[in-house]
Amino acid sequence: MESTEQTKAEQTLEEVTKAIKQWRQTREKSGPMPASLWEDATVAGRRLGVYPVSKALGLNYQALQNRVIPRESSKARQRRRGRPPKSLGPTFIELPRATPPSSAPADGTVEVVGADGARLTIRLRGTMDLVALVSAFRETRR
Repeated sequence: MESTEQTKAEQTLEEVTKAIKQWRQTREKSGPMPASLWEDATVAGRRLGVYPVSKALGLNYQALQNRVIPRESSKARQRRRGRPPKSLGPTFIELPRATPPSSAPADGTVEVVGADGARLTIRLRGTMDLVALVSAFRETRR
């Protein structure tokens, strides 16, 4: 982060600190912090980090982190649990060859990502049976 950007972020944190302190001193009854103050704290948390901002502002670390890093969607949770959402299905992508087949070794990288997020990276050095490798990878994920 550039020094001018860092300075602006620190000034913003000071302003948010003063605003929250004033809100805490002037509120008549306990209740949730106003959304505008949470928004300012969230912006500061994204720029300076959740822990230092939560400590400086006296906010609950987890509450601020949930605002800085929103919870994952239900589709993302399903993927993480190994159940792909209904809208996702197998995908096949055919890549055209740059040169006609030859006996020269093929070098490159192929990456296969399973529905559960598991990854298989294959670094090609010469000829390989990619279909067999990907099939074996899929079998081990079941």
